[in-house]
Amino acid sequence: MDNILHNLFLRTQNKERVRRSQHDELAVQHPRSHGIRSFIEPNIAFQGDHAGPIQGAGDVQGTVRPHHVSWKEWIVREMEKATPAKQMVVGGMSGWASGYMCAKVGRVAAIAVGGSIILLQVAIYQGFVQVNWTRLERRLEDTRRKINEQTLDNLPTLAENLREFARRHFFLTGSFLAGFFIGFAM
Repeated sequence: MDNILHNLFLRTQNKERVRRSQHDELAVQHPRSHGIRSFIEPNIAFQGDHAGPIQGAGDVQGTVRPHHVSWKEWIVREMEKATPAKQMVVGGMSGWASGYMCAKVGRVAAIAVGGSIILLQVAIYQGFVQVNWTRLERRLEDTRRKINEQTLDNLPTLAENLREFARRHFFLTGSFLAGFFIGFAM
């Protein structure tokens, strides 16, 4: 009886191995399979029944980012191809998430900075900390001057880039701002 059960167990194991190997072969042959084929040929796009190398065009789903393009540029290019409705959904949801996180992180940062200023003032008042105010003012003035120089050099370029992005991606930018304010208000 044990021998029969052992043989039945071995046959079941063999059938399972054969089934797995056949499945793996089909995965390599079938263009819609994302299994082994995606490891063998990573630059394959699965769009409908056609599987082929990526060329810059294509829908957002089923495209692989080329190696020479940064992920930010790739996302912007894909959003340019998307419909206005899709741009508004992506912009609104990302704006909402950004606004919500800014509100939560801003609250925590305000509490941390305010608490540390209060503790520093108490320590100064009690005499635990001595502050050289002239040296502090001199360092702050030097830092302010350096920041102003760097900001004035880069500000026109940054403002022009933001203006151009908002003009080219009107739906994405508008829905992002709306979502940001809604998320910030929550």
